[in-house]
Amino acid sequence: MTLFKKKLSGKELNYYEMTPFRIHDHKIAEDGSVTVLIPKFKNKFFISMIPRNRSNFIKISLDELGSAVWLEIDGEKKVGQIVK
Repeated sequence: MTLFKKKLSGKELNYYEMTPFRIHDHKIAEDGSVTVLIPKFKNKFFISMIPRNRSNFIKISLDELGSAVWLEIDGEKKVGQIVK
């Protein structure tokens, strides 16, 4: 299985040298845990079809380790720096 051995123009990718960035919003609770907010729909028509008492987002609650990693992702740090 070649899950982690993808090649890019003849070179193997080094995942520690990649820079992650956030594409979704988040909310921080009082205890420090993070909830990632993923929009259910992108189309304004479908968003308008959601009842007012329902959320427009899928909410994913992260545990202590996931929250710490999510808060470290800033679009500048590389994966190797976040792991340390």
